[in-house]
Amino acid sequence: MKFPNTIALLKTNILLKILFIFITYLSFTVTNLFYNSTQSPDFAKYKNYIDYYLGSNIVTNLEQGNLYFYLISLSIDVNSNNLSIRNIEEYLSYRVQLGNFVIYIFFILGLYKLLKFYKISENNIYTLLIVLNFFPPLLALRIIFKPEILILSLFVYCLYYIENFLKNRSYTNVFYFWCFFSLILSTKFTPAIMICGFIAISYFKIFITKHKNITIISSLMVTILFLILSFENYDINGLAFYESERQYSDLYESKPKSNFLYNINISDLVFNPIKNYHSDSMIGIVLLETFDDYFHLYWNNDESLFSKNELFNSNNYRIFTGVFLTLLYFFYAFFLSFKNRKFKRYYLSPLIGIVTMYLISNFVLFNSQTGDMMKNYYYAFFLVISFSFSFISLLIRFNRLKYPIIALFIISNIYIFGFPKSIDLQFKNRMSEQNSALFTCDLNADLFGLNNKKCTKQLNICDDIFMNYKKTEIINGQIINIELDAFNSFTMYKNLNEVKIDNILDCQKFVEEGWSLSDQFTRKKEPPYLSILFLLFPILIEFFILFKNKFRT
Repeated sequence: MKFPNTIALLKTNILLKILFIFITYLSFTVTNLFYNSTQSPDFAKYKNYIDYYLGSNIVTNLEQGNLYFYLISLSIDVNSNNLSIRNIEEYLSYRVQLGNFVIYIFFILGLYKLLKFYKISENNIYTLLIVLNFFPPLLALRIIFKPEILILSLFVYCLYYIENFLKNRSYTNVFYFWCFFSLILSTKFTPAIMICGFIAISYFKIFITKHKNITIISSLMVTILFLILSFENYDINGLAFYESERQYSDLYESKPKSNFLYNINISDLVFNPIKNYHSDSMIGIVLLETFDDYFHLYWNNDESLFSKNELFNSNNYRIFTGVFLTLLYFFYAFFLSFKNRKFKRYYLSPLIGIVTMYLISNFVLFNSQTGDMMKNYYYAFFLVISFSFSFISLLIRFNRLKYPIIALFIISNIYIFGFPKSIDLQFKNRMSEQNSALFTCDLNADLFGLNNKKCTKQLNICDDIFMNYKKTEIINGQIINIELDAFNSFTMYKNLNEVKIDNILDCQKFVEEGWSLSDQFTRKKEPPYLSILFLLFPILIEFFILFKNKFRT
């Protein structure tokens, strides 16, 4: 009787894997079509890193680690000579999300390793991986130009290395941990503090009592590696990790009220669940932000197609759906922390992020008009880990009801993201503009019924230059048509030669002969070699060990 059950399980797992690949690709495509990452928070600030690697800046004048920004610059550089000069913003958005997507896949592999370590079934793992495509804090990390997606990926591997060492006493895991943890510390100061706090609370007692020498050596090695990486970043940035050139307005010099921690107004949550209205309530912000976009940075951003042409949007139903899911998630995570102490540190990890941002709000920076230091992308890596283990528990506890639960969860979040929609011609035209930069432009045009004439081809470049160019953009929250004037002339390049073109026929002739536009996104600066080495060392060693073991068998 077990044999047919095994066959059925294998078929189910194969189906789940196919579904995971399809939904992951679909989510990547939809975010590219509906969200412009150049409108993400602090893009203009962090673009200094891109400008540095492209040769425009001598230093970045920023304090954060360079690895993430180098990886995105690498994504921007690859095959950039084929982009249309009329769609540079769309191209940058796509390449940011593409770089984030590669890092996201790296995270998925790490989460898979961690869950397999805990002997979670493949069925439940792939079910979770499908659902994670619809988890709002993680989707937000995938579309914004910030290093938190890299921190999440490194963090999940650090958890795996710690747990693997405690179980198997494998010292290679200690070496891997040194590399990845030092990268976290050198990437961004605030998340580094949070993760240090998590590791200290979760593991300090067991390490100091049972592995005192390893603890001392690891602390010393991580400090040394962190200082080495910090020096590399300082050489590129012109600033140390504890310095900042950012000038905050006087608004950030205020302090939250004494009741900010526990203040909550139920009436305001019901009748005024709107941006900046709950700046005096940490609980209110957490409830409105965790499963939604209270600060209007992602799907509620006026410059995002997610926020346009929404159906069934009366009476703040989308906001209330997000609040309801937030309450369910936190209540269930707290419940599990009492029922399953093995994973308690994961379930409650978001509290470390929330408390850290509360302390920063009290003693460092706070804007009393917005309360925006409580934005959840600061600690989204904790939310993702906590949600993952909570959802796995849900799948195990309610196995017979798991498919209705999954369907309700996915539908609810799709609704929060702004669907269903009324998609008119203007809306599709803007989607086509976003699609024009994608490698899968023609495929997406067929899937979504878009204009494939926007898909960039070499000869189209000449049309873009020497003809008036009609384009659909979102300006001040409105989808409008604009017309860009034709260029009088343009310079084309081949090897070290250049020629000035002043008409479309000559342009097409030179394109056919292999000439192209100037590649303004070519990297001209050296990469952060040490950061790359620290990232690749554990990966390459793991591949070497895997290959060696397979060769022996």
